[in-house]
Amino acid sequence: MAEPVADAVSEAAPPPALGLVKAWAAPVVAAPILPVVASMPARLPLEPELESESTALLQIPLPLAQPGPTTAPPPLAVAPRPVRLRAAAWDAAMVALASLLFAATAWAELGFPREAVALRSWLPAIVAVPGVLAAIYLAASFCTGTATWGMRRTGLRLASWEGELTPAACRRRAWGCVISLAALGLGFAWMLCDSQHLTWHDYISRTFMAGE
Repeated sequence: MAEPVADAVSEAAPPPALGLVKAWAAPVVAAPILPVVASMPARLPLEPELESESTALLQIPLPLAQPGPTTAPPPLAVAPRPVRLRAAAWDAAMVALASLLFAATAWAELGFPREAVALRSWLPAIVAVPGVLAAIYLAASFCTGTATWGMRRTGLRLASWEGELTPAACRRRAWGCVISLAALGLGFAWMLCDSQHLTWHDYISRTFMAGE
């Protein structure tokens, strides 16, 4: 009677799957991560095309700014300062004479008034008239290329830093003289503290006064 029961139990229970038993029985070991990370290079190499392009871009010659001309003039044979001051004194005398003639003409036009006039009301004219006449006198002399009265009396001539005196340089000097006068004469007084005894209009026009 025992054999039929054993046969029935064996027929009811299926045989174990050998493949599943082996899979569960084998331990799963993860692959090591740290050795892989440690073996990676510190810098990934670029592809040949990209590396060649980057090298070519670095080798392109960039346009560099050319150094501009220096503002300081080269050593010039500038006329001595006392000679230039004498020439300026002669020119100032010419301007003062023209201012007196202008004042006499204006007094005559007003009918020779004898009553006293307040100096405050005439102060702008006293300052402006000599300045305007001096600007006209110097600008006309340099624009036409003729020497001033003071230059003739002291033997001075106008020279250029570049060697050849051009009409454009003479016109720049004329405008430079106007600027020096408009700054209350500071452009002319600059020669007293300059290393080469040059004025503002000398630097603007790149010209200077030389002895003959």
